[in-house]
Amino acid sequence: MSSCTCSRRSSGARWEHDPESARAALSAAISLVLRLLGRDPDDLRVSTDERPYFVLKAGNNEIIGVSQMYASREARDGGMQAVRVNAAIAEVEG
Repeated sequence: MSSCTCSRRSSGARWEHDPESARAALSAAISLVLRLLGRDPDDLRVSTDERPYFVLKAGNNEIIGVSQMYASREARDGGMQAVRVNAAIAEVEG
């Protein structure tokens, strides 16, 4: 049986996981972000200086990542595809 606990200290939250539980949770979170990437038109944004970029959101719609600024929408779309490809083959270490 796996366990995951959180204790609050003056310096902030501290998570203690068994390694397998932490790896599984991280893998599930990455899979969810990848499934949601680009589905919401609001994820595809343009900066005030007109450079396209995208955001990564968690399942609760909280923004958990912001891409670099791209020179074109096509470059941004290529960046999103690179995230999908590389995250899909990434290994969780630790």
